[in-house]
Amino acid sequence: MMSCNKLFLLFFYSLLGAQSIQLNEIVSSNGSILFDEDGDSPDWIELYNPQEETVDLSGFGLSDDPEELSKWTFPGITMNPGSFLVVFASDKDRTDLVTQWDAVIDWGDNWLYWPGTSPPVSNWTQPNANLAGWSTGPSGFGYGDNDDNTSTGSVMSVFVKKTFQVTDPENVSKLLFHLDYDDGYIAYLNGQEFARRNMGAPNTDVAFNQQTTGLHEAEIYTGGFPEPLWIDLSEFPLTAGANILAIEVHNYNSGSSDLSCIPFLTLGYRTEQETVRPPNGNMDLPLISLHTNFKISSSGETIVLTDDQEMVLDSVYTGTLSTDMSRGRYLEGNDWSLFGEPTPGASNNTSSYNGALPEPSYSLPSGFYSPGQTISVDLFSQHPDSEIRFTLDGTDPAPYSQLYEYPIPFQDNTVIRARSFLADWLPSEIESKTYIFDNPSELTAVFICSDPDNFFDQNSGIYAFGSNAEEEFPYFGANFWEDWERSVHFEILETNGTGYGANAGVKIFGGWSRGFPQKSLAIYARNYYGPSEFDYNLFPNFTIDSYETFTLRNSGNDWESTMLRDGFITSLTNNLDIDHQQYRPAVHYINGEFWGIINIREKVNEHFVAANHNLDASDIDLLEQYGEAIHGTNIDYMNLLDYLENQDISDPLVHDAIEQWVDIESYMSYQAFQIFIDNRDWPGNNIKFWRDHRVGGKWRWILYDTDFGFGIWEPNAYTFNTLSFALDPNGPGWPNPPWSTFLFRKLMENEDFKYSFINIYCDLLNTVFQPDFLTSHLDSIKGNIQNTIPVHRARWYNNGNWPNSAVNWQSKLNRIITFSNNRHLYARNHMRNQFDLPTVAQVNIHIEPAGSGTIKLNSLTIDEDDWSGYYFPTVPLPVWAVPNTGYIFSGWAEFPDSPAAITLDVTDPITLTALFEASGPSTGTVVVNEINYNSSDDFNPEDWIELYNPDETIAHISGWVLKDEDDAHIFSIPAGTVIEPQGYLVLAENLNLFSASFPNVDNAIGSFGFGLSGGGDQVRIYNDDGDLVDSLEYDDAGGWPEAADGDGPTLELINPELDNTLPASWAASTDHGTPGTVNSAFQVLSSIEQNIVPSKSALGTAFPNPFNPAVTIPFQLAEPGPGTINIYNILGQEVVSFNLGELTAGKHIYTWQPSREYNISSGVFLIRMKTAHGSSIKKIIYLK
Repeated sequence: MMSCNKLFLLFFYSLLGAQSIQLNEIVSSNGSILFDEDGDSPDWIELYNPQEETVDLSGFGLSDDPEELSKWTFPGITMNPGSFLVVFASDKDRTDLVTQWDAVIDWGDNWLYWPGTSPPVSNWTQPNANLAGWSTGPSGFGYGDNDDNTSTGSVMSVFVKKTFQVTDPENVSKLLFHLDYDDGYIAYLNGQEFARRNMGAPNTDVAFNQQTTGLHEAEIYTGGFPEPLWIDLSEFPLTAGANILAIEVHNYNSGSSDLSCIPFLTLGYRTEQETVRPPNGNMDLPLISLHTNFKISSSGETIVLTDDQEMVLDSVYTGTLSTDMSRGRYLEGNDWSLFGEPTPGASNNTSSYNGALPEPSYSLPSGFYSPGQTISVDLFSQHPDSEIRFTLDGTDPAPYSQLYEYPIPFQDNTVIRARSFLADWLPSEIESKTYIFDNPSELTAVFICSDPDNFFDQNSGIYAFGSNAEEEFPYFGANFWEDWERSVHFEILETNGTGYGANAGVKIFGGWSRGFPQKSLAIYARNYYGPSEFDYNLFPNFTIDSYETFTLRNSGNDWESTMLRDGFITSLTNNLDIDHQQYRPAVHYINGEFWGIINIREKVNEHFVAANHNLDASDIDLLEQYGEAIHGTNIDYMNLLDYLENQDISDPLVHDAIEQWVDIESYMSYQAFQIFIDNRDWPGNNIKFWRDHRVGGKWRWILYDTDFGFGIWEPNAYTFNTLSFALDPNGPGWPNPPWSTFLFRKLMENEDFKYSFINIYCDLLNTVFQPDFLTSHLDSIKGNIQNTIPVHRARWYNNGNWPNSAVNWQSKLNRIITFSNNRHLYARNHMRNQFDLPTVAQVNIHIEPAGSGTIKLNSLTIDEDDWSGYYFPTVPLPVWAVPNTGYIFSGWAEFPDSPAAITLDVTDPITLTALFEASGPSTGTVVVNEINYNSSDDFNPEDWIELYNPDETIAHISGWVLKDEDDAHIFSIPAGTVIEPQGYLVLAENLNLFSASFPNVDNAIGSFGFGLSGGGDQVRIYNDDGDLVDSLEYDDAGGWPEAADGDGPTLELINPELDNTLPASWAASTDHGTPGTVNSAFQVLSSIEQNIVPSKSALGTAFPNPFNPAVTIPFQLAEPGPGTINIYNILGQEVVSFNLGELTAGKHIYTWQPSREYNISSGVFLIRMKTAHGSSIKKIIYLK
């Protein structure tokens, strides 16, 4: 709760005006005015120093919350008289300003070095080491890549060491390390290890001739540059004077063709130095700016500037700001104005406005109205003095457009676009509505409004032929082959009347199908048109509810055929581990004209990958075709191809390396799928693939544009041997040139990979490729559009001339049905012939008793009590029995002495019966035992949580839920998950990265996909009945071990019997924690105090918040005694009072349910806990 004193001070200092540093200009929706070092365009705040003295900003604060005045504080920087300072309000929380870079170590500098033909002296990394016998030479070091200034000869390793000078360590805000290496390294600063790649666990000893755990190719010699590594100066401080960088680089094996070591070290200074060396020209160094830990709402909020004593210097309410508009002080004076041309870092001297007009409102929404009906639409201005101008032809309203004076009547399809105007005010955004006098569609409708010239003008229209179109289809040179973007307004209208609309950008999208009369469109969220993201769930029952772009696809090559082929095919993978686009058919109107059926699809780009895998787009390498980079870099993929070209794929070490490089199960599923559907516009076309380029990321392929599948051109396509086609080493330039089949061919030379492909293909043939499944799925897809096909066909009939759409629709569907009914038989024979396999055998699976468990059969999870499928003898088949909650696995009926996980030698027929038995009741108790919430920069498995089962029986936790403080962050624990008595289970945010960091931990699951806050968060575990089993709220202060906040260690519970809600029950781990095993901080209770009580009384963080109908308020008492919890409304009126006098010391919870006990309205409420030790205040929001 903000105190009366703070309210008064905020008001008082605002009246006084600028007495010191002042807020000068604010942008809360930055589209293109200013970009930060990441290439983003976040909100920004400009300060101005109107005084004649330099001001030290150390400890000054910025906040968007008057209750927390020092929400973000400035580092030790100064502002000169009359100067401006821009701070990004990005929520990135950065205070390490860099004004100048200095290359203290560059390529070609002299180093001491020791070729790894024998071990160096044991203390070689230390400053006082005796390095007699070491040689001196310029970097790079190594052999084989022609990037070596100093050749080491063919060695397993090289050790290098260099001294560099730092005059003023306090002036160094950033320390940036790059190393071009092949294949692994360990780096040390002043004797301390700070980075390691492909050399095992951090801070472990390695032999001079130790092989690396993985492959890594040097990057500079192929035109790239090594990844940046930011050294944490708080953990690895520089010293005044001499500092030492030492590095050891190792090879993958003794037969390696190359080794590289080219180091770079770059210092970032807070203030400029007289003499510096410019960094290497290939190094992409950002301009490091200040960033707050909050963003600014474009709908308006209060920004407060305070000094180092939390005295309010200035404050302003931003109000609603449109994109690229600012609120600022005119000429740095006392008058705040609205600016259409912001001036970051300079005087506010551009044209100012009184404000921005809100858009007009309409009396009737967009939608379908009865044919023949006449309706009238009223327009309403939100400003009494403004006037509304409107158009009915799709053009943008201008000051000279028709003036609105009376209701607009009409009875035909109509688009109304309206805008408010007023002198000295910025015009409003354009508001558009579409009114359709057709029978309501059975499909979702998508309305597009735009100036007709944007689409159809012969000079500028993106839909037009223009003057340079070729005469033959697909009319190359036409406007629609240009990469032009135009502005539009779109609306999505659901059949239940709900929907979403926004101003956006549009481009023509697709390849060959651009030549068809109905074209595909790509819709882009751009904050200079409207929102930067479309906050709408485009695909019901799908988890993503925000998009930066999507497509309205004309069905591609299938436009002439069924209008559903690609959607039917890709949606078959909805429950498979194959990346694919979501699909949804809709009807489409452009400026009120019916435009036929269109398919709403996700657009395949880095944002698609990021959203579907809970990643940051900046961490993604996305490639297409042979390896051309769409986003990120292709260096790792080119290294993969080069590795495969030069290595023996049958070598187990090579096999293991490939498994670390490629997501094998997903890749084999992707290959099998493309082969089954007979997509012959692939693999030399329509291929995109990606990886998370952080440690542990693997390449995955994306299924899209499958229009050639299921026999689009050939009635007997189901007979075609697409497996042989995909393995052809000598295919033509299209569709299967040798480069496109290379990876698959090489993997099939390895027996394990070949078996993986065969079994996964059989998995699919036994499930989604079954004829009944395929035809049933087709029926469901067909049923969505069959009643709309006649009007779509009529719209594009073209008098029977080619091209036209959906002619002989049922006949085209019958071809898909024929393919579905026959393809599986040919697919199995193609495998038999290609791999010289025997006839398939029937595998019968039984589970006893019914419902007691599941069987993991290769990539399938079988939960049916009786199941059968077909697999090939001679191909080992992995099987794993997984008990359901309340059961344990007791054995296989046919193999009584075998464990739950076995490899089956298939015979014909073969029966396998999994036997389970009741395990008896479990207490269902688990304890949150270890938390990794903020990894160090040099060892980052991302966040993870360890659970411990303290009971003597198995804990069955299928369907249990992990949450942090955000109720929208939910991870459901998979079926069959158990924790053994006194056992552990790790929940990983990113299972791939975790497994790469802890390869020996096999009791981990994930990925839970959301990160834990580095500034404190909740960890909550609920059972499958929704009951809270364990919860705590950790912090990075207040007695919680601070070393766990980014320094490397984790939070470890000292003993599982202690109260894990109390900071004193936790300690920082050694190294990087002990996931899946006993904690390094473990102590027996006899050696520690068993009854730890809080050191102070305080309120915890209430959850959920906002809430309805109830909120849980955690609090702790340091000692029993008098005290109260009071809840006040925003007017200061008390609505609840709770006496604490009879409670014991410790942790407590109070639940408030206003909807049950009080007749109160939605709004902000303040919780105040008062005890003899003081008071504590929290804010909550009730949404009624």
